Amino acid sequence: MNPATNNAGDQIVQINLLINAMDATPEGGKIVISTGIRDKGPDNWVEISVRDNGTGIQSEHLDRIFDPYFTTKGVGEGTGLGLAICYKIVQSHGGFLEVVSKPGQGTEFHVLLPMRQETPAILDTE
Repeated sequence: MNPATNNAGDQIVQINLLINAMDATPEGGKIVISTGIRDKGPDNWVEISVRDNGTGIQSEHLDRIFDPYFTTKGVGEGTGLGLAICYKIVQSHGGFLEVVSKPGQGTEFHVLLPMRQETPAILDTE
């Protein structure tokens, strides 16, 4: 998620969210990836969103989807570790992961990472 780090963990988050979106649209559907800047109070955040128009997540499961080993998939179809790992990776970057979902309408995950405030180097001209 941070191009400067080229971290494999960043790729794991993106791939896992895309695989989940594909699994939620087994008969075909629409998956949209978007990026942007979100202003949250005094800080700006880089936002990466993955949205699908698939099956959605039941409301009673939303509080548990980031718990290790929690899965709604059938036996042999999922370990329940994907979103838990994503959550920890995003947290390790100082960010957070949000989800909005409606059964039968789809799901949208928002990865929010703090923008790095680079300080320009001061050149010594003497």
